[in-house]
Amino acid sequence: MDRKRLTLASMLMLVSACAATTKSSDVKPLTTNGAILESPEEAKLLKKSQQTHDELLSKGLIIRDEEVNDYIANLAAKVSPDFTHPSINLNFYVLRDASVNATAFPNGNIYLNAGLISKLTSEEQLAFVIAHEIVHVINRHSLLMNISSKNTIASSHVANMLLMGTNLIYFATLSELSSFSREKEDEADYGAMKLLHASAINLSEGAKAISNLRMGKNNNESASIWSSHPDIDERLSNFSKRVESNNWQEQIPATDVAQYQKIRAKLADQVINIRLRHKQFALAEDVVTQELVITPDNPKFYFYMGEIQRLKVKHPDATAIEHAWLYGVKDDEKLRTLLSKKHADLLTSAQQNYEKALLVDDNFTLSYRGLAMLALHRGEKDQAKAFFDKYLSTKNISDRRYITSIRDSIH
Repeated sequence: MDRKRLTLASMLMLVSACAATTKSSDVKPLTTNGAILESPEEAKLLKKSQQTHDELLSKGLIIRDEEVNDYIANLAAKVSPDFTHPSINLNFYVLRDASVNATAFPNGNIYLNAGLISKLTSEEQLAFVIAHEIVHVINRHSLLMNISSKNTIASSHVANMLLMGTNLIYFATLSELSSFSREKEDEADYGAMKLLHASAINLSEGAKAISNLRMGKNNNESASIWSSHPDIDERLSNFSKRVESNNWQEQIPATDVAQYQKIRAKLADQVINIRLRHKQFALAEDVVTQELVITPDNPKFYFYMGEIQRLKVKHPDATAIEHAWLYGVKDDEKLRTLLSKKHADLLTSAQQNYEKALLVDDNFTLSYRGLAMLALHRGEKDQAKAFFDKYLSTKNISDRRYITSIRDSIH
């Protein structure tokens, strides 16, 4: 009996030892005096943050582009408040991930997905997203959520995201490091507005950021506050009320968009290629359509549209899987038959887009490769050889050996 009581007592001591040793009231924003906190909970979160960052690096998911990274760092510096902490510093990274998300880790690392930046149309919109994530770090929302044990995340999307090839190796850690309550997200919105106002950045663009990032057909892909959050309208309403109640000047002249568009277009190109690599043709088409509206004279995007249409026909299984996933319908013979009826029109449209790219720029020889692949699919062997030869006449093409092997295999 005594032994049983001793065992029970030991168990209670163990539970007590595992319980939170830090109270929420002890946690102060990093910008206040006395913010440094000796907390085992925070130490654990900081260690996990570094481990996850190392994994992102090792997997090549952090984009190493000096122009992009310098631009993000300079923009972030405009809205970042000053603070000093021995273990927490603001650092900004762009992830090679096509989903619409941004993530703030408790150690100060802030990750912006290429897919998120590609959907924003101004520097000020990106500044709002960055400021929102900064507030999560400054107010130590990860630690507070960890203490209160209210971490939540939509894990039901994991299978779908892995199925579609999304680069989310860090997904398993998000619930511990950067999943926040509605209250904390609202706090981050308000804090971001304050940072933008203090930096004389156009607040109306912040509201546009929330609106522009509202997901369309691919809202199953992310549990992010920036994509599938169900209360976008409420966020926009709160935004407007706060501008009015604080008498903030909302319409400040926007900055020159040329530099931002250069960075954004570079990342959009990566997003398109990620989508195509994972056979996410409809999602790639959304990005290409957006880019053609912004830059209608860019031959690359007509080529991409042609590639999407050709590949939809070449890979009918992947096309059906994506369609069923995006629209919540059953992937069955009926769906595949319906999609196959569109093949002839898709191939015709693909040819028109390849030709449009050449019409815009007759030196854009990638279109000859597309036209060759299209002719080969149609069984037009002589035409395919002719287009391959035109493409192979281009200097310094990276896939010369591969294309030559295809061309030589035609009999």
